[in-house]
Amino acid sequence: MSAAGTPYLTNIRTVAPAGSTYPNEFIETGGFSAASDKMLFTSDYQNHRFVENQIFELNLKTGTIEKLTEGSAYNEHPRFTPSGQIIWMTDEDQPLSHLAGDDWWIMNADGSDPQKLTEFNTPASPNYFGKTVYTTVVNTDNWAANGSYFYGDLELNLVTSKSDILRVSLSCH
Repeated sequence: MSAAGTPYLTNIRTVAPAGSTYPNEFIETGGFSAASDKMLFTSDYQNHRFVENQIFELNLKTGTIEKLTEGSAYNEHPRFTPSGQIIWMTDEDQPLSHLAGDDWWIMNADGSDPQKLTEFNTPASPNYFGKTVYTTVVNTDNWAANGSYFYGDLELNLVTSKSDILRVSLSCH
C-alpha cells in the first residue's frame, strides 16, 4: 500500500516460454498447483495455430515447461483439481470442426491418462445438451471436498457469452 492507502504491485516479472515471441502468440494462464510452485497455461507458442492450443505446465522454481497435451485439438482452461489432477476443456473427439463444441476432460498431473468427463456434444449420450455447447473454467475451489462433483461454467452462446452453471457429479463406470 502506498502512503495514501492505494494498493500497488512490486516485484513484477514477466514469464514467457523460452523461444516465445510473446505477444505474437496466444498465452493464457490456467491454475496454480496447491503448493503454488507450478502454473498451468494454454498456448499456441509452439505451433502458432490458435485452434490447436495445447496445455503446458510451468515449474515456477526452475522455469522448465512441460507440454501436457498433444495433437490438433483445441485445449483451454486447465485447472488443478483438489486431488492434483488436471481438468480442462477440449474438442479432442469432436468429429466436425473446432466449432463442434467441447467437453471437460481430466488427466494426471503429468499429462497421462486423459479421460473424457462429459458428453454434452455427443447426440447419442444421455448427457447431450441438445445443441453445441462449450465448457469453460472450473476453479479448484468449485469441487466437493471428496471430489465427487464440481461446479463449472457451460457456455451456450459464444457471441453473447450466455452461460449456465452446472453441478457435474462424477461416478465410476
